Order: sequence, then C-alpha cells, then structure tokens
Amino acid sequence: MTDPLFQAAKSTIMVVDNDPDFVDIIRARLEQREFNVLCVSSGAQALAALEKQKPDLILLDIMMPEMDGFEVLRRLKAATETLSIPVILLSARGQLKDISTGYEIGADHYITKPFTNSHLMTVIDHLLSGDKRHSVECLYEGQYDKV
Repeated sequence: MTDPLFQAAKSTIMVVDNDPDFVDIIRARLEQREFNVLCVSSGAQALAALEKQKPDLILLDIMMPEMDGFEVLRRLKAATETLSIPVILLSARGQLKDISTGYEIGADHYITKPFTNSHLMTVIDHLLSGDKRHSVECLYEGQYDKV
C-alpha cells in the first residue's frame, strides 16, 4: 500500500467552493499533508483551470451560483480529458436524492458538511491510492474534528 504522506507530496487537489472561509480551512488542512492545492470559487473557473492543469483529485461543492456542482460534474464526466479525475462532492445537501444524483452523475464519493478532517483525508487517500470502490469504512472515520 502507498504511504499516504508520500502520495500527498506529489498529488494536486483542486478545491471548488464559493465560500472563502471554507476554502481557507480546507486548503490549510491539505497543505499540512503536503498536497499541492488549487482553489477556485466557481464551476466556470474550475472548468477554465482544468484546461491548463489537471489535478489528481477534485473536491467539489454542489451549491454554487451560476453553475452548480452537479453541472460541473456532468461536464467533467462527459469530457475524455477529465473523465478519470476522481471527484469528491462536498455539500451541506444531505438528502438521499442529492447523494444518489451525485453518484449517478459520476461522483467517486459524497461527503456531507459538516464532516471530520480524518473522514475527508481517509477518502482522499483511498481515492488517490487508485481504489475506486466506495468504502464504507470511509464513512465512519473520525468523529470529533468537525470542519
């Protein structure tokens, strides 16, 4: 199994969220793990940034103005150049309908806000290891360090 810290040192993660405070928290936690972090505040910015650089993983909020995360995900999974990039949806929308929609469109994982740092890092490590199966264990990691 790949050492998560070694994997993190060479991986780039794109964070797509229009809440600057949330982005700052996530960026700090990812940089602590030595990930390279790209941050954009809208779906349109994410798609434009992807033309220049392909990250190893995308953290994508659903509720954003102009273009929501579901539409961004649809476009990512419809394009050959971005189809294989793992996407974790991060959203306050925890309804079964929203979660099902996310997986149907092609999300690799769906995490509802608030979530724990250890949960997020476990899912990231899981997906960056190349294991695309949804892991039930990821759902129960860490319970006390809420974002």
